[in-house]
Formats: sequence, structure tokens, C-alpha cells
Amino acid sequence: MIVLEAGGRRATVEVAAHACQLATTTHDAEATARAFVRDGLRAGDRCVALVPEAPGLLEYLDGEGIDPDQAFESGRLRFDDIGPARTVGQGTFDPYRLVARHLTDSCDMRTSGRVRILVDMHWYGGPGEAEAILRYEAASHAAMRAHADHAVVLAQYRFGDLSGDTVIDLLRLHPSAVVAQFIRRNPNPADPVSFMARLLHRTIPQQ
Repeated sequence: MIVLEAGGRRATVEVAAHACQLATTTHDAEATARAFVRDGLRAGDRCVALVPEAPGLLEYLDGEGIDPDQAFESGRLRFDDIGPARTVGQGTFDPYRLVARHLTDSCDMRTSGRVRILVDMHWYGGPGEAEAILRYEAASHAAMRAHADHAVVLAQYRFGDLSGDTVIDLLRLHPSAVVAQFIRRNPNPADPVSFMARLLHRTIPQQ
């Protein structure tokens, strides 16, 4: 369970180690991201942010009474380059590299309590990356199950980057999701392993 914030409202939700946000504006995404990191640091969690720029977040934390420099020095806050999850020489999104990165962060930081991983998916899977995005989501859900007691990933998307079918599939996979300024609950999320099997069946040529 974790507290997510959207539109100024806060709710305790089940995330099963992986949550998503479908934001309609940059402001909505930033507000949820800032609260996610702020709450983590206040709780003594370690936070890894896979985002392209950090100044706005750092200024926000400072205004909330959290010293960013101290958080960096103690290892409780880290910003990572977004590049390694893209295939070298092609610029395409490699979903399995990103999942492997989450697992590494979860294992490296396990002895230090809970870890929160914030991912700005706008920089990974934009238009034309629907299959890669869904493979990432299914693989991440399945792989992170073993880390659900000490790690949570919040993957943020922009509605404008996704087709309607992709949005529906994302909502099917998550027990809870931030949609625009609301938190949506799904009592019967799809099984990620079965979902991945269907993805592979429809994308791999049949002999």
C-alpha cells in the first residue's frame, strides 16, 4: 500500500510494486511526482528518479523543508540518466533494459529500507512505441512482484503519447492508477504473465 496524490487529493492504494499515471498536463505529472518523492524522503525511503531534468523538483523539496543536498549525500535521493534503456544506435525503447534497471535498484537498495522509483515514460515510450510500452509494463509487474515489500515504481505517461487501445491495456494491468486528476481503482487487474503471453503471441510471426 502507498499514498498517491492527484489533483490535491490523497488516497491510500494498492500498487503491487508498480503504479502508473496517465497525465493530461505536465503540471499534473509534476505534482504527483513531487508528492511521490517528498513522501518517500519524509518516510525515510530511498528515491531514484529517472527524469530528464531535476531543478523544479529540487526547488520544491527545498520549499517543503527537505534538504536536497543532504538527501543526495546520504544516498536517499538519486537522479539517473534516462539513456541506457534505449537501444544503442537505434534510439528505440528497450523495455527489458528498463525492467532490469528497476531490479538492480531494488536489490542494491534493499538493505536500506524501501525504495521508490520514479520514471518519466514520456522520454522512453512515445508515439510508435505501444508494443514496447506494454511489454515493459507486463514484464515490470511480473518481475517486481518479488520486491513488493520494499520497492515501488511509479511510471508516468502523457495521454497525448498513447493510443486509446494502449491506455485501455495500461488500465487493465494496474490495480490502481492516477488518471488525470483522479485515482482509479481496478479490482480485477490482468495477470501480467498471461498478458505478456498474449502480447508475444500477436507480435511474433507464427510458423
